[in-house]
Amino acid sequence: YFMNYHSRIPLISATTGNQGMAISYVVNELRKIYRGIAINLLIYVSVEAPENKLAAMRKRGATVIECSQEGKKFLTYEEATAAARKQASSAPAGSAFFVEHAGWEAIAGYAALARAALEKMENKDNLAIIIPVGAGGLASGFALVAKMLYPGIKIILVQSRRTRHAFDSFKSGWLREYWYPDQAGVFIENGI
Repeated sequence: YFMNYHSRIPLISATTGNQGMAISYVVNELRKIYRGIAINLLIYVSVEAPENKLAAMRKRGATVIECSQEGKKFLTYEEATAAARKQASSAPAGSAFFVEHAGWEAIAGYAALARAALEKMENKDNLAIIIPVGAGGLASGFALVAKMLYPGIKIILVQSRRTRHAFDSFKSGWLREYWYPDQAGVFIENGI
């Protein structure tokens, strides 16, 4: 795919932070492998995204988009995602849109990452792991594998005040749902 990639065809995502950092890392590594190919990565974020994560995305060459074309900052993840979807719908053929940072495929990927990380750790049954939570995909995948393989492991979830998707779901007693009018259903954005 990347050998035939043209820089006018963007890769587009919306994130609360973790997925954007992961995608920008992968794209930066691909730029090193396929020297001379300019990969145009657009990442939409809201004011909820922590500045240190935005800085990491920019450092890896992502174009971080925080405002609408009218200059209005995206106040919520939902607003940023809607703008990213709109951009993706008008993007040239061959562009990719990544949004499922907490869908089953993403959780499975995070679970594989967790298994690889846990294999390198010693004394796993007496271990406590601190996991940052945005929308919940990373935490879900990591906690699922960690508890399945090592039931004695302690999982501690932390979340900033700016990205409160999982906390709001936990506090309300139900999984927070996001409705995208351009799609036929409701996406559950976290699996905690």
